[in-house]
Amino acid sequence: MSLRDEAAAGPRPPPPGSPVAVALDLGGTNLKGGLVGPGGTLVGLGVRETRADKGYESVLGSLAGFVADLRAEAQRRELTVVGLGVGTPGPLNRAAGIVEFAPNLGWSQAPLAGDLARLTGVRGVRLENDANAAAFAEAWVGEGSGARCLLGVTLGTGVGAGLVVGGRLFTGATGVATELGHVIVRPEGRACRCGSKGCVEAYFSAWALVERCREHAADHPDHSLDLARLTPEDVFDASLRGDPLAGPVLDFGLRSLALALAGCLNLLNPDRVVFFGGLSARWESFGPALVEHVRTRSLPAAFSATRFSASKLEWAGVLGVGGLVLSQTPDL
Repeated sequence: MSLRDEAAAGPRPPPPGSPVAVALDLGGTNLKGGLVGPGGTLVGLGVRETRADKGYESVLGSLAGFVADLRAEAQRRELTVVGLGVGTPGPLNRAAGIVEFAPNLGWSQAPLAGDLARLTGVRGVRLENDANAAAFAEAWVGEGSGARCLLGVTLGTGVGAGLVVGGRLFTGATGVATELGHVIVRPEGRACRCGSKGCVEAYFSAWALVERCREHAADHPDHSLDLARLTPEDVFDASLRGDPLAGPVLDFGLRSLALALAGCLNLLNPDRVVFFGGLSARWESFGPALVEHVRTRSLPAAFSATRFSASKLEWAGVLGVGGLVLSQTPDL
């Protein structure tokens, strides 16, 4: 694997001697990594396939190998590694370094921090929910800088969220706050991969859009989709063409997501809502409809105070978890 050599954030690459965090962003499809320096400088970027279907040990090996590559890159650049952070889906037990449950990875009670420390020799591995990390990055160096209350929403293989209030990440009493994807919006609705029914993620996520099109294909025999090789991008494109299957599936998914987001606005009163993840790349095609659905379901005072946008930070998860590691390092 080759690592990109330019800075992806910040005015310039960190000079020799600078402290950096090794930062990994573990998604259901891809594993991203880089070296994060003060001010959001980001170098040594790389991407690998997650291959979660190969099991926990396989993913663990990929993570450890990636850490080794990034430490070697830091040494080549004469940078000082001060910590290792991993953004991962699912609720976490941060104190124990355990991923409690990550349905899109097939993990339950995975002792990721300890296993990585054992394989890499790095002490004090920090785990953070991937949506939390992305939200922190947006508040730190993104368009959300200066927001009083920022809600970051990840739309990809699954659905997640992170909340930053006054520049500080909010994780709740035991660290499992803002699991937006598993807010129930359709009581006794579709089965979700978490084991519940009617969750947001069961209607608007990469896997849900594809599965729902296949489930309802027989009701729309005049559809234009290739069901055998269907992707979420195909669903968006077909919807724009007026496809009789993709259009209703996408609209129902947006309305389901809007129910949860309206509840967030009424409960939290954020001034910024920022969207991340693979599906957010299609923000221009679905964003206006989503915002309108949220408007009709939320209190006018809450809605009028909120600005919605898609993140422009390509490496938000990496930046966020690296920034959190740096924020815990004394004298930085």
